[in-house]
Amino acid sequence: MGVLASCSPGDAPVGEESPEPAETMTDPPEEFREGFETQSGLTLPSDAENPEIEGTRLEGERPYYELRFATTRGGAEVFCTADNLGTYRGGGGPTDEEYELFSVREDVEDIEMIVECTGAHPSDGRVDREALVVLPEEGLADPGGEPDAEDAAVVYAYTVELPNR
Repeated sequence: MGVLASCSPGDAPVGEESPEPAETMTDPPEEFREGFETQSGLTLPSDAENPEIEGTRLEGERPYYELRFATTRGGAEVFCTADNLGTYRGGGGPTDEEYELFSVREDVEDIEMIVECTGAHPSDGRVDREALVVLPEEGLADPGGEPDAEDAAVVYAYTVELPNR
């Protein structure tokens, strides 16, 4: 099992002033999806259901998108096998930090497993991408059996353009 450490993309490093508050974007939902996919280089799988995308501008200019959608384990694998994304399988539920970072809605007792996917955009190293795949216990096609591509999954993701340093 891999260990992944991250920080909230809007947090200021220790000793630096906090950035200006995030400015909520008011684009139509379809433009949020296009903005997420363009910035991240990630595409929602064809079986994605009920996508929810929010956008803000950090420090008034850096786009930050948050995404949540339901899919199958197979759809989540398609999403997480994009160029330059590494995957880390974790037993049990998300950590407190992951609950906060991704705004996870499922209760830890209801989660069979999580998978983390993280990496920079393949052609723009200033764009960070991170996803958390939640596999709910009740969504398993064969509880107690082998993983199945039709198992239910919920994907939480974000993409952010990192500040110039």
